[in-house]
Amino acid sequence: EIERVCTSVALDEAALALLLLSKTAEQRYLIWWRYRIVYK
Repeated sequence: EIERVCTSVALDEAALALLLLSKTAEQRYLIWWRYRIVYK
């Protein structure tokens, strides 16, 4: 879901924020960790 929002023609920050806010703190941490490893 996040990759789809981030790779759209124009990054929709509101949609990204809404998507992340719908997740728990633990899910947001795991998402951050995964992308940190992938894009480091």
